[in-house]
Amino acid sequence: MFPPVEAIIADFLMSLGKIHATRPTVELPRIPDDIKGYLDDLTLAFPAIDSIWLFGSRANPSSDPPGDWDFLVFGSSDVLAALQRNHSFRRTNIDIFIVYDDNCFENPWTDEDGAKIGRLQNTFDLDSERYVYGYRWRQISDTEAIYISTRNFECIDRLHAYRVYLKIRS
Repeated sequence: MFPPVEAIIADFLMSLGKIHATRPTVELPRIPDDIKGYLDDLTLAFPAIDSIWLFGSRANPSSDPPGDWDFLVFGSSDVLAALQRNHSFRRTNIDIFIVYDDNCFENPWTDEDGAKIGRLQNTFDLDSERYVYGYRWRQISDTEAIYISTRNFECIDRLHAYRVYLKIRS
């Protein structure tokens, strides 16, 4: 199944710089100390983590009450494998998705919904044109990215993600 034409056109226009995020940039929500502590512990335990991005309902306020805390953790397949064996970082109010190979992401632990896996960018060729679908992740600054939710395939609203951790290179 191919993405809707509107989504392909929106991606093309975004790539040309003709349109930007459809939602205004919002101020990053205050992250409670216990969530900050969790992220600190995670980055100390797994030094291969390069950055962490807040996304989902906490980064994109709506009329619905925010749910859990969703983080994309840019690391490696080794970080993912280690977390799959180590449930000490599993929390009911925090979902982490480990990004590896610069594109694939996966929640280390399955739940009642099963495994949560995906890609930041998926591509396919159609009539010699290259199209991108999936999250359509696009970093627009050092601290902000935009993406499209995969919960509703026909949705073309751009959602925001915000970097909350960056590994300091020595």
